[in-house]
Amino acid sequence: MQGLLADPPELLVEEPTEPSRKSSWLAFAAAALILVVAMFPMLQAGFWAWDWYWIDEHTQGNTAWGGPFYDIARHANPLPVEVQWYRVTLAVLGLNPLAHHVLTLAGLVGTLAVLYFLLRRLGGGKAVSLWAVTLAGLAPASLTSWTWFAASPHMWAALLGLGAALAHVAWRQGGSVNRLLAVAAPVLTVLGLGMKNDAMIGPLLILAWEWSGSQRRPFRTAVTAGAVLPMAAFVWWQSTAIDPHRDQAQTGLWQVLAKTVELLRFAFISRSEAELKAEFPPAAAAPAVLVIAGGLVGVVVLALAVVSLWTRHGRILVAVGIASLGPVAVLEPALLSRYVLPPVLLITAAAALGFAKLASARTLPWAVGALASLAVWGTLSHVASAGGVVATREETALLQGLSAAGIAPADQLAVSLAGSPLEPTTAGYRQFDPTLPPHLRLRKLRFLVPGEPVPAGMPLATATRRADGKYTVVIRQ
Repeated sequence: MQGLLADPPELLVEEPTEPSRKSSWLAFAAAALILVVAMFPMLQAGFWAWDWYWIDEHTQGNTAWGGPFYDIARHANPLPVEVQWYRVTLAVLGLNPLAHHVLTLAGLVGTLAVLYFLLRRLGGGKAVSLWAVTLAGLAPASLTSWTWFAASPHMWAALLGLGAALAHVAWRQGGSVNRLLAVAAPVLTVLGLGMKNDAMIGPLLILAWEWSGSQRRPFRTAVTAGAVLPMAAFVWWQSTAIDPHRDQAQTGLWQVLAKTVELLRFAFISRSEAELKAEFPPAAAAPAVLVIAGGLVGVVVLALAVVSLWTRHGRILVAVGIASLGPVAVLEPALLSRYVLPPVLLITAAAALGFAKLASARTLPWAVGALASLAVWGTLSHVASAGGVVATREETALLQGLSAAGIAPADQLAVSLAGSPLEPTTAGYRQFDPTLPPHLRLRKLRFLVPGEPVPAGMPLATATRRADGKYTVVIRQ
């Protein structure tokens, strides 16, 4: 760790020297406090949606080594490191949602710390780098990457990918006599890509760093192979998985480009309530003026990122940020918050370089604008992070309504939701809670998405959400 944060030797330094570590850590502690205050509502949420799915898989022993996710001939989509992450965290923290939420919040702070020190090594000034990583952490677009236990592998993968890039750059800049940094980068790359596709930013940053410089560095061929081979293994694993994403893959160039533009819009400018509901029930709606202000902040971030293209490292960050959307644009046609963390991190980091190119951080108007952007995105995220509380409440209310209707665990019914903010494809996972009494584990229900026909011969139960938040369930044969 010492080598990652140390100042590069004078003769090999490609960027401004590091500030004192003491002042950096104090400033970052203040930024972390801002994040915790803004995201406090998520700590009050319980488990929800896919959390229950993974808790159930763990309870059944399916996360053990050699389980169904490791069947090479017919393996599911989740990756080996991801599966073991669920296994370890559930074994250590049990079914205490607060403990899991605190862990993921700490992981977010750690991710931003690594991004900060990487950005400093890429030439970002102390003040603008701190602003950028704090803003990236407050970004309302990528909330579920860390507020949701089952989605946290996206964040941990990004952390590992950034760690790989930081280790590699620190090694290349000669900032440490510890040559183990040269080994740490490929190890972190493999672990990250074994977690989620978000770790792709690590090897992509390494490749961009290696091939964009004017000088030819030693061992570049080995470094390139060490970055490409794990990515190739990841693509193979995804392409051979028994998973719906593969069947929905979009490979047309214009389709992928259009989806990438949509993902950037979703990540930085605007998200409709319908898009948010596809992943978790939206919390109380933010005032329209705040939503507009949030979009303007996103536009400014994108504009500053464009300005950063006049610098080498700005081009690296922007290019890799956009490239990180490739697997998402190909494999996942939906716009989901947990898939946009890498571009939010890297493009906002690039904005710091554009910011520095335009003005001094000591200039009052720029300082006011920077603080205003933090306040806007922080407030939006504070409102939206209560979505987990909404989900916990709604899933419990639905379960109580189904039970009150006399539905038994052996009953096979189709369920249609009316007036509910819950996502039908995940609403049934609440019944997977291993602590529920047997009569509430209704695992044979099939929740219908809007427009889906009722399967032949299956009774239909319509669950209508009332104004008081409870559900009335009517069964028709």
